[in-house]
Amino acid sequence: DKGGVTVSGGEPLMQPAFVGELSLLHGEGIHTALDTSGVWADWDSACRVLDHTDLILGDLKFATPEEYRLHCKADMKALAFYRLAEERNIPLWVRHVVVPGLNDSLEDMGKIQSLAKSFSNLEKIEWLPFHNLCLEKYQSMGIPFFSGDGNMDETALQRLVDNL
Repeated sequence: DKGGVTVSGGEPLMQPAFVGELSLLHGEGIHTALDTSGVWADWDSACRVLDHTDLILGDLKFATPEEYRLHCKADMKALAFYRLAEERNIPLWVRHVVVPGLNDSLEDMGKIQSLAKSFSNLEKIEWLPFHNLCLEKYQSMGIPFFSGDGNMDETALQRLVDNL
């Protein structure tokens, strides 16, 4: 609603020197947002980025560390970053991509919703339908790609959200 600048990725927290330039915009009174999966390379740099961030658009892929390890091959570092944003009263919008055949059950979505609602700075949850637009890129690079049961139908997604 306010306009401003949103920094997204790759993963912006992996480029803290670049994202640190938000301080210049912030200093001019320009609203700044960080679109992130919450994965950071250097904790101190990630903390400094928050000094100049007005809004976090935070990706929450799964609700448990086990699911993160299984599907993302990574630790669930995002929670620590989102908790730090909570301590600093920086508004959080949780964004969750719903993938048919992977995390499209009411149980899975309910776990995400419960985790998201545990943040006192949560302003909203955005349920995003999965689209396999990147499939060709993965194939050309020879990287296996799990696309679940294909694209998420937006009407079906809305029905799920309505039943949460």
